[in-house]
Formats: sequence, C-alpha cells, structure tokens
Amino acid sequence: MYSIVSSSSVRLALRSSSLRSLSTANLNDPASSPNPQSILTDQIQLPNVERLNSFKERQLGIPGLISNPTLNDLWFHQLSTKLLDFKDYISQSTHNDYSDCFTINNDLQSNEISNKVINQYKNLLEKMSKKFDDNDSPLFDLTASIYNLFYFFSSIKASNSNEIKKLSANDLLTFIPNLTNNKPLDSNFIHLINKSFGSIEEFLTLFNDSANSIKGNGYTYLVYKHIENSKVFSKLGHLSILNVYNNGIPHTFTSKRVSNGKEFEKKKNQLNNSNNNSFIPSMDDAEAMNNLDFTFIPLVSIGSNPSFYLRDYGVYGKKLYINNAINSIDWDVVVSRIPSK
Repeated sequence: MYSIVSSSSVRLALRSSSLRSLSTANLNDPASSPNPQSILTDQIQLPNVERLNSFKERQLGIPGLISNPTLNDLWFHQLSTKLLDFKDYISQSTHNDYSDCFTINNDLQSNEISNKVINQYKNLLEKMSKKFDDNDSPLFDLTASIYNLFYFFSSIKASNSNEIKKLSANDLLTFIPNLTNNKPLDSNFIHLINKSFGSIEEFLTLFNDSANSIKGNGYTYLVYKHIENSKVFSKLGHLSILNVYNNGIPHTFTSKRVSNGKEFEKKKNQLNNSNNNSFIPSMDDAEAMNNLDFTFIPLVSIGSNPSFYLRDYGVYGKKLYINNAINSIDWDVVVSRIPSK
C-alpha cells in the first residue's frame, strides 16, 4: 500500500522543519547573538475565533453560509499556511525589526477590537506603511490577507434561515435578495445607521450592492469613521462602507505607504536616469488623506473572493452567497468594536 501525501502537506512540513532548524541553530551557536526576528517567530500567533473552532469540531461548516470543506480550507488550512509564510518573511527580514509590533497592549480597550492578536497584525501593517520597503511588499500583502480574513470570519454566526445551494443562470436573473432576516437590535447602533445612511433598509441595500460590485478578490467593509481623541468633533463619527481589493485594508495610514512608495519609485527612476512613469499610480486623494485626522475602525467585512462561494454556490451563486453572508453577521460583535464615547 502507498500513502498519498499532498504537495501542500509537504510544503508545510518543509517550512516547519526550516523554521525549527533556524531556531535550533541560533540556540546551539554560542558565538551568535540572539536574533530578534528568530525569537519573534515563536511569539507570533494566529487570530483565534472560538465559534469557528466549535463549528470545526462538529464538522458543520458555518450553517447557512458555507460547507465544512470550504470553512476548513478558507480559515484553518489557509491560515496555517499563511502563518508559516509569515514566519519565513519575518525571519528573512533582517533589515527591519518588527518585534515591537507583536507585544500585547494591555491598555487596549476590549471594545476597540475583538481579538488582541489581530491588533498585532495592524501594528505591523501600520509600521510598514510609514516607510516604503519594496523587499517587504510580500510581507505586507500576507499580513493584510490574514487581517481581512479575520474581520470576515470573526463576525459571522450560524443562520438556519439561509439556504446554501447552487444557482443556475436562470436563477441569477430572477434572484431577489432578502436582507430582512438579520437586522441589528442595539438602539444606539440603529441610531448611528440612520444617521449615516438614512435607514436600515438603505444601509443593507448599499452593503449588499457594494459587495456584489467587487469583481475578483476583495472585501466590503463597514467601518466607523471618527476623529480620535477629539471632544469637539466627536459628533462627526459615522459609519461608512468601502471596498478594498486584493490585499487592501480599510485604514487611512496606508495612504502614507502609497505616497512613500511614489517617492521611492521617483528616487529609483532618478538613479536610473529615467523619466518613465511610476508603477504606483498618482493618487491625489491618498495624499490629501494624509492631512486628515480621521481614523477608520473596521467593524465587519464581507469577503467576495470567488473561493468563498464557488464550491457551495456555483458560478452563478455570488448574489445568494452575499445575501447569506449579510444575514449571518453577528451584530453584537460589530457593535462591540465601536469605541465608547
């Protein structure tokens, strides 16, 4: 008899062995000083969502949203693979020290973010945004992908009223979304929704349309936009919906990465005596954002990547999947992420 081992399993084993060897080599070599990056790899954790662990144990998938194989792939398998990649990049990034990003801030308000571990990934994204380093672009993308996955899967609960099925082309033409099964109940949050969008119905419609408008990979975020530490402008806080594509994230500090990246490319072109256009497009809006004090706090995201819905809903099932995702949002989790006045 022969056992079949998948290529991904081999890749995971090789990476684990490589990281262990690196750590052991540093410990066994008395002449070598401790490498902060190598020590850091032992401290890095994945964001944990207990509800998803419970679904996995019962092999339920997320009832009303995705099947068990899809959940295992998108959350558990992909995160494990991303963590090994992440540690690889951190270990090899000898020109930048990111160890300060992975210290838990015990003063962080629990309602600012639902999992302190994910805040470490935000710290890393923010630090990388302050100085553009082309060598760390893969690390930035990998960190952002983990960050986006968390805000989607950590905000979802089971919804028995949803139906998971594959749609045909004819079904797509006649499909009408039903977004009334799962409305928020918190009175303060409802007031904030009405203030920001006019009504719950308008909010849910815009959220649904924005998620369906994404072509390819991306996330639709609901964010709380406010000015930090400002009593004068505290009433300006409101909700916004925005789409991010590929490994974009919903934070204004990334605009600095764009402007720093433009400067980086400009200097590179000068060294090459070239007047070619930068590979980073001109973004006046991003530069203008640097002058604002608005902060975006992510509350929930809906993942629109084809890998999220193709297996369970088919080629024509995106609209049904988005409908089910919105009807599966745990609004209590969303409300808990809004900072107190």
